[in-house]
Amino acid sequence: MHPRVVAMSGSSKGEIYLLKSGKTTVGRDNSNSVQIGDATVSKKHCAIESRDSGFELVDLESHNGTFVNGVPVKRRSLAHGDVIRVGTSEFVFLTQEEKEGEFVELQFSDDATHDSLKTVHLPAIHHGQHSAEIGRMARDYSGLMKLINTINSISDPALLSHSADESTGRRADGGRNL
Repeated sequence: MHPRVVAMSGSSKGEIYLLKSGKTTVGRDNSNSVQIGDATVSKKHCAIESRDSGFELVDLESHNGTFVNGVPVKRRSLAHGDVIRVGTSEFVFLTQEEKEGEFVELQFSDDATHDSLKTVHLPAIHHGQHSAEIGRMARDYSGLMKLINTINSISDPALLSHSADESTGRRADGGRNL
């Protein structure tokens, strides 16, 4: 077994990084084991740590977060085939060797867009079930993302309150904007 991550998209697309025992760091800084030239990646973004039970991904308080299979994580055990996203780069985590005659099909891509990076994937068992709940979740998530983007773009507290009211459709006095 040679644990590794394979860059599927981003500035390192096609690169294979063997994971050492101990800690493999990922980030923008030259001191990282896996260096990513991407402004959306923190200098010390995340680490993949070798444990007795396998490997664990740890977010190092990155600004834009670390995702495993589309879900934001702070700490998570990794399994063969998990997809790790750091900035606009995606890596697949591999622990198993392919047997003779078998192969793993990897799709390399540069299709990561701002919108696709916000996509929340629901398990297949939910498709067709609870559609009203899923619709509400999607609307709530969309509203939350608008609010977050507004907050991140404003530094003046007075403007922040006004812009948040506009984004949510609410006024400071509790009424609704029409």
